[in-house]
Amino acid sequence: MSILFLNEVSKVFRSSQGYAVKCVSLELEKGEIMALLGESGSGKTTLLRMIAGFEKPTSGSVILYGRKVSGDGIFIEPEKRGVGIVFQDYALFPHLRVKENMEFGLKKFTPGAKCERIRQLMELTGTSSLGSRYPHELSGGQKQRIALARALAPGPDLILFDEPFSSIDSVLKNQMRKEIKGILKRSGATAVFVTHDTRDAMVMADRICMLRKGENIQTGTPDELYNFPHNAYVAGFFGRTNLIRAEITGEGLKTGLGILPYKGEKRREGEKVLLSIRPENFVMKNKEDGCICGNIVDRSFMGEYSELICHVVTGKGENEEVVIKIPPDESCEGKKCYFKPRKKGIRILSDKPGELQKGNHADNNNSPT
Repeated sequence: MSILFLNEVSKVFRSSQGYAVKCVSLELEKGEIMALLGESGSGKTTLLRMIAGFEKPTSGSVILYGRKVSGDGIFIEPEKRGVGIVFQDYALFPHLRVKENMEFGLKKFTPGAKCERIRQLMELTGTSSLGSRYPHELSGGQKQRIALARALAPGPDLILFDEPFSSIDSVLKNQMRKEIKGILKRSGATAVFVTHDTRDAMVMADRICMLRKGENIQTGTPDELYNFPHNAYVAGFFGRTNLIRAEITGEGLKTGLGILPYKGEKRREGEKVLLSIRPENFVMKNKEDGCICGNIVDRSFMGEYSELICHVVTGKGENEEVVIKIPPDESCEGKKCYFKPRKKGIRILSDKPGELQKGNHADNNNSPT
């Protein structure tokens, strides 16, 4: 059953010369958790606000539970959409106790039903001991759970989150991601959340909508966006990757590293393409035929892995830089190393080599380690 359907939704603000959101279409099934992921200015928060009803689309339509709530002259107010919202700052009422905050959306419930609903929510969110506290007496994680409980209280089928973990420290954030996802799955709710952090999206979401300059540039599971990126921007946003220019030949992919294996859809021989190979998709080897020989110029111990930066001398006498991840207990003595890419780890991107503006690798500070 489709809970949410966005049909070619666009938004242009009067003060802006371009699109904040441009022709975004999405469909969300019951029980799914979707992340709207992107950097600042990508349009993710504007898109969330149009779903909630805080902004009117310039064009396109928003359909909730099979009913059009925005578009074609129709606009249903936020309070009549049956959507729960968890704000970035939680928006708890400071003068009300936790239990009273949870009761806020239950005005139509009988006293007995209200009491039972609060009991269920406290048990679900692990907040049974917090009912008599005020918001200022709560930790960030506790506030997050109370805000979620209040949003779930009326029983909406869709919950919206605006940067749910931005106010939580990194240590607690790891715990909260799993807790919030567990609560949503146990409640059966469908959710959409905005984030700029790929780790939030990969841990929490069933599917991710990647936005750039207001456009949906790729939608898929976390595995699909990380391992099968459409272009260099998506590849770099989800973590460090090696971007390598190549030419399709009868032998394979001709690159500055040598001939790399290629297994995929048939392509025109002589076609120039851009490859993405994640650092973990190189395998260290003993010296043997077909291996790439690199000069190690830097080593970094990263805890879960060690990172090598290698220079490979191309046929033109230039250095091609390659980043490789190896297990922390794997030794690599000396200044030279020999390695091969995994066939399954070589991705041909939609970008043309001439469009590549950066060096031989891309990464993002929000990417997973």
